Amino acid sequence: MNQLSEILDEKGTDVLQIEADASVFEAVQRMVEANVGSLLVTEDGEITGIVTERDYLRRVALEGRTDKETAVGEIMSSPLIVVTPQTTIDECMALMTDRRIRHLPVVDGGEVVGIVSIGDIVKFKSKQQSFEIQYLTTTSPRAKTRTNSSFFCDIDEQPGRWRRCRRGAAQRAHVAPPPKSDARRQIAAFPQGEAAGERWRQGRGPGRA
Repeated sequence: MNQLSEILDEKGTDVLQIEADASVFEAVQRMVEANVGSLLVTEDGEITGIVTERDYLRRVALEGRTDKETAVGEIMSSPLIVVTPQTTIDECMALMTDRRIRHLPVVDGGEVVGIVSIGDIVKFKSKQQSFEIQYLTTTSPRAKTRTNSSFFCDIDEQPGRWRRCRRGAAQRAHVAPPPKSDARRQIAAFPQGEAAGERWRQGRGPGRA
């Protein structure tokens, strides 16, 4: 299963930090400049929490507090909930959903090596699904374009019975049903792979019994 290490390989391991006694205004300014949604909070060189956009909205904006007079340490989320590079992406999603959080520090060997957000996970999942769809599209026999080969089949006057088939160089994407007025047989061409096992009923298209 896919692990968070795959996201970190693409995203990188840069971790932005801010001191607990810095103002919330400074924290928001730093997040905007770096285009991120969270900062790790340090105190005396130790990581003590995390501050996010939602922390600002809930604990400053909605409470009518002044961001320039409020310290980051007053609104940060602590203690930290962390994951490891070996945590699977599905496990991370479940943890985010259960704890209602959007950012998780990734810790390896006691050191923070990155932060993953719900946006990172959605982006990874979307890209993965695109690859899977592309793979299925290019490898599925039904999805491949049939070219330069057809079966030309003589059809008996009795609906649903083949007389004989042979290969031909022409291709026809759609074959019109044989006229009902023909009393003996009709000639029909089908793309390779469709003739085998298909049945033809006069007055109806191929593939219908």
